[in-house]
Amino acid sequence: MTAHAHTQPDYYRRRVDVYAYRRLTIDGESVLEVPQPPADVIWERRPEASLVAADVRPLLSLDDDMARAVLDALAGHFGGVQGVRNLRADYDAERKRVDQLIEHLGVAAVAGRLR
Repeated sequence: MTAHAHTQPDYYRRRVDVYAYRRLTIDGESVLEVPQPPADVIWERRPEASLVAADVRPLLSLDDDMARAVLDALAGHFGGVQGVRNLRADYDAERKRVDQLIEHLGVAAVAGRLR
């Protein structure tokens, strides 16, 4: 049982719809489990071809800024980097440590050529 997710941007409204489903095989038949909000996320089983059906509602429909906040929170939860700024700060800190090591070793001339 593997979970899948799909996003559908709505550029006009600056929103993104998030769909989620699980692909299962029951009695040799491939089916999908699709959450149907807004209730307490009821999972419906349906034939695999029905994922594109008009009655499948998105699990989430968020404004772009809210979607970005959810992305950052999930990345933090699962151990990912929460943003490019954090990654850049890590690179800058590492560069500073390398520069200090080079100076400590007394090869400042080499450091000048590396820049």
